[in-house]
Amino acid sequence: MAAHCENEIIARIKAGCTNDFEYLVRSYQGSLFRIVGNLVDSSMVEDLVQDVFLSTFAQIQNFDPRLGTFRTWIYRIARNRALNFRKKKREQLMVEEPLVVEQHTPSHDLLVKEAFSRLDQALNELKFQDRVIFVLAELEGLSYAEIAQIEKLALGTVKSKLARVKIKLRNALQPYVS
Repeated sequence: MAAHCENEIIARIKAGCTNDFEYLVRSYQGSLFRIVGNLVDSSMVEDLVQDVFLSTFAQIQNFDPRLGTFRTWIYRIARNRALNFRKKKREQLMVEEPLVVEQHTPSHDLLVKEAFSRLDQALNELKFQDRVIFVLAELEGLSYAEIAQIEKLALGTVKSKLARVKIKLRNALQPYVS
């Protein structure tokens, strides 16, 4: 959704047309499920995403498009909700296995399972901010500038942190790469 269209919808919501909030929910629910789903235990994703939308709706009067896009604003709320949840309860990261079902030998399937397990472990070993940067960049395709705005970091810091995370993950998965 174009930023100017979003800003028009947000202005209508602020003016009292609360039904227009449904457009924002439809636009962002998929990406919020992916982001939150990669930051907390899968059993809590739906509750946290709902909480993000409730918080967004309650705080929409505070959104100022001059300070950034709605996308970075709502992703920041999602990031903060996930961080608060993780502070209360440490849980493993959810990583979805590929949906494509292929015929493989049992040894290959075991190797893939071990690789995903090692990826989960490596992601769990990352600092929360590093994991957020990785998820936003690699799974959501956000620009470095958007990530810098969400994480309140300098652009160069985001780039260097992401590069270091990729090296850590690559090293952790090295035994599984042929």
